Amino acid sequence: MGILYALEAPSYRDFHAPEKFLLRSLVYMNLCHYIPAKREIRRFRFRFQGPLDSIKQRVDLREDEVLRGAALQDGQIGRKADFRRKLRREADLIDTVGGSWVESGLDERLRSIYGLALQKAELDLNAELSAEARRVAEELVEFEEQMYLLDYEVGLAIYRRLRKEDARRISEADDLSIPPAGDQAYFEFVDEFWNDELPRYDFFIENRCFDAGGTE
Repeated sequence: MGILYALEAPSYRDFHAPEKFLLRSLVYMNLCHYIPAKREIRRFRFRFQGPLDSIKQRVDLREDEVLRGAALQDGQIGRKADFRRKLRREADLIDTVGGSWVESGLDERLRSIYGLALQKAELDLNAELSAEARRVAEELVEFEEQMYLLDYEVGLAIYRRLRKEDARRISEADDLSIPPAGDQAYFEFVDEFWNDELPRYDFFIENRCFDAGGTE
């Protein structure tokens, strides 16, 4: 769970990982934290409503910013995109060269060569980008369907829980107090991440499924 929340750090802001919402919601539901489980489902819908609408409207998937960014996370496609950017940057530098290059016509020759290279790079990139964006879209639709099912299961679990006589037992968390001094320091988490701490990010959560024999 700590790793799943570490993925919310700014370092991973553009990292496409829709499964993190599903996994967090499943963890919450399995520990009977139903409201946080619902919250993760809503966060998924808020995050991916735009690309899901693009998929349903059958627009060019490469034009959707989220789907395109996710497709570019593929190593081979990302390298091709970098190569195209380098070609374009080098082609633009030709305009900064004068003197004998212009007099001999070398600049025009180079523009022609770079123009052909850019066209080929663009065709290769678009072909793979289209296929990968389609794969990402299909995967995202599958996650949406799982989220709908999970939303129903969480709602059903809440209904069953409300029908029980004892809504909640008293646990150690109810009497938890933070000492003003001691060997350990406590800080309230306010969505502040430190990159060197991300691999060791711990998440403490209580198992509230006491009526099913669960323990803390």
